[in-house]
Amino acid sequence: MIRYFKYENNQFFEQSNNQNYHIKIVPMDNIFVIHMMDNKPYPNVNSIVEFANQYNPNKLIIDFTVVETYIENKVIEEFEDKIKNVDLKILTVNITNNKYKSHVFFPIHAFQLIDTFRDSLDFMMWIHTRILNTKKRLKKYLFLNHHLRTERFKIFESLYKGDKLNEGLVSFCWNIENENFNPGHYNISNYDVEYIKNSEAYKLLPIELDGLNSKEVDTNGNITNEIQNPVFFSPPNTNLTHYFNVYFEVLTEGYSNNTPYHFYVDRTNLLHYSEKIWKPILFGVPFCFWGPENTLEEFKKHFGMTFNCPLYYCNVGYDLNEFCSKVNELSNLSYLELHKLYYEYFDEIKNNQQILISYIKNLHI
Repeated sequence: MIRYFKYENNQFFEQSNNQNYHIKIVPMDNIFVIHMMDNKPYPNVNSIVEFANQYNPNKLIIDFTVVETYIENKVIEEFEDKIKNVDLKILTVNITNNKYKSHVFFPIHAFQLIDTFRDSLDFMMWIHTRILNTKKRLKKYLFLNHHLRTERFKIFESLYKGDKLNEGLVSFCWNIENENFNPGHYNISNYDVEYIKNSEAYKLLPIELDGLNSKEVDTNGNITNEIQNPVFFSPPNTNLTHYFNVYFEVLTEGYSNNTPYHFYVDRTNLLHYSEKIWKPILFGVPFCFWGPENTLEEFKKHFGMTFNCPLYYCNVGYDLNEFCSKVNELSNLSYLELHKLYYEYFDEIKNNQQILISYIKNLHI
């Protein structure tokens, strides 16, 4: 028997079904699943412990991925110290929690993408290998941006200064004049705001690649026509055709030691990933990744992926100038050089995709 609960505002509410349908549970008697609904890095551990002691389940699954809460290592330590004689499983999106016995790395966005595009992934690889292997691609790189962050803008600016924007599929659907823009939310200082405003590259914004969200509604309120912008993440928004038209993607992850979004989180023990890094892995292109600097090492260790292709790159030491130089260096390669590199390492690119799909498919709690 499995019982499902959500925990919100320090209260437990029993539910009739599993709120996180991605979780595949190994059957056994007396399983309790708690979906943590409060986006807090320091939950009320004692309340969960008292609940576990009261009902004494054989297996207790604590799911922090429903609202993508960022749970730090010391929280896992406290749970393991206080909950005994229970098969404890703690699901988070923080890969550094892997050092704990109870932890299960649960990349919720990878689940969502695979569920959405399950029937397309093999076909995409077939197109890469059988159709595009003798075709020049439309552009060299993909660089999708929405929220304005300092590091995103400076990467964009470096491509502008290097006269490389026309070599990529680029969007940047935001600017400082946007009514919803709050620099504090994205760790942009007043100095950064003035720097961005005075940059020649800023005059190009906003740049729309796919258009902003728009729709037509009939008199009954039904949507009759809709265009969704891929930079607003939900899996159906993703424009798969972009990945047929480029050789690599430039990614800027919002969550890293150097770019805190939630100021209450200790970024030194948090490697969190949104949908951005899973897309190129699943859709078959290498990537230059600005974000947590141990990312490739963690992916090698946890998944067994490899990143030998020179079109893979992850920032080292949060040196933004070095990262911009690398992106421009790759953009300087000719189409013929990029094409040769891509297909020389295509088996690795495809293998990384298959590793991720296999991990998601075989993850049972």
